[in-house]
Amino acid sequence: MVALIAIPTSTNTLALFYNPDLLKKTGVAPPADNYTWADYAAFLAKVSAAGTKTASGQKVYGGIDYATTFWFFLQCVVQEGKTPFKADGTFGFNEKDMTAFLNLTANLRKAKQDFPIARTTQLLPKGGFTVNESTSEISWDNFLAAYVADSGTKNIAMMPVPSGSDGKKGMFFKPSMLLSAGANTKHPAAAATLINFLLTDPQVGAIFGTSKGVPADKAQRAAMKLKPDSVDARVTAYEKAVTDKVTKPVPLPVKGFGSIESDYKRLGEDLSYGRITVGAFVKEWFANAAQATQ
Repeated sequence: MVALIAIPTSTNTLALFYNPDLLKKTGVAPPADNYTWADYAAFLAKVSAAGTKTASGQKVYGGIDYATTFWFFLQCVVQEGKTPFKADGTFGFNEKDMTAFLNLTANLRKAKQDFPIARTTQLLPKGGFTVNESTSEISWDNFLAAYVADSGTKNIAMMPVPSGSDGKKGMFFKPSMLLSAGANTKHPAAAATLINFLLTDPQVGAIFGTSKGVPADKAQRAAMKLKPDSVDARVTAYEKAVTDKVTKPVPLPVKGFGSIESDYKRLGEDLSYGRITVGAFVKEWFANAAQATQ
């Protein structure tokens, strides 16, 4: 039996980022602490309907259609007490689960109140949130550095993801980067030295900070010498603050995970453009996933 073993260099978890200054211009308050996925969709619609424009004349939206991101679907799945990927490679969710999640933002898409997919493509590799054309975005907490740099403002707030149907967050810490060496490497000692250096040397913590997640090694965390209100300090503080909300294990990727994630994104773009229905999305995804995970 072949086993793949890797060591995590750092951790991250999902967060809702929002721009308080931009949001204030719309007259809409941030989501309440106990908000749900449906509440977040309603928030996005309310902000987009406010009609505020940027200095360049671009309309301000609440954010993107979150239902078209695979990891957000997985977050919702684990909140409902399900294990997305089982040991035998099968899924712990079904077509009904995916349909329900995609339908959470159906009205948002119908009213064209989600951040336009065409504009998203135009802005790549940046996005609506980073160029101050949308007020919020869910992403991994270590993205704070990029958001601050690209948006030009340090005033980016963070809060936990929407709650599940039981009112709990059910979050998880994900290894943001994993390191391993091939069993057949011709340089096992050198490989081990490099991995050990990247995992434990304080200089690595001082150089990278939280850009690749909060360091798993205590010495690396200490080496960051956190300055008050710095990006590194805020990301570290966020992970500490949500510890009691991290009650679920991270979904362990199934064979072919890269393919099924990219397929979900592709179908999400088609859904955003109105090329397919939710039903067609789900049927095609499951059909393709069955092949990719064999």
